[in-house]
Amino acid sequence: TLKNGNLFTAKKYLNYKYDTIFLIGVVLLLSIGIFRPDQQKKMTAFLKTHKKGRSPLLRAKLLSLGILVFGCTLLMEFVIFFTSLFLYGSFDGSMPIQTLDNFRNCTLPWNLAQFIGAGILAKCIFSCIFGSLLAALLLRFEKNRTVYAITLLLLALEWSFRDFMHFDCWASTKIVTYFLLPSTNL
Repeated sequence: TLKNGNLFTAKKYLNYKYDTIFLIGVVLLLSIGIFRPDQQKKMTAFLKTHKKGRSPLLRAKLLSLGILVFGCTLLMEFVIFFTSLFLYGSFDGSMPIQTLDNFRNCTLPWNLAQFIGAGILAKCIFSCIFGSLLAALLLRFEKNRTVYAITLLLLALEWSFRDFMHFDCWASTKIVTYFLLPSTNL
């Protein structure tokens, strides 16, 4: 049975678009801040000769990037979620996702809270993958301009695929929508 309740808050939270742009900027700044100082100070050759400067240093940098990106993504999502709750009021998270118009035919037995939680987790995972990709680019190329150009090219391709194929790998709060109902938007 479908319940009636305040769906406006859930819809506003799920339709917020600017978090992706902000998140891309944060991940880019964190990646540059962690992986560029050694190259700028010409320490890379020295660090590669030291036993602890090869794999252990790279693992430590990747782990710190992952933790920072994961934490920033969680913080950003919770700020947006609680801002939505503050501005538009609370909603019943136990309502099935079929109460949203675009999920009427969805067969998943999820409620709104589970859907939002899965979306936040997916966004954290995608952000960490994007951070790892940026780290690989920063380690491979010496000039920031090259990394910026490749990153912009990848993002432009992703956004063009989203419009062309109705798939957006960054809108992880809508990821279930794209797999189950490919022609809908929230």
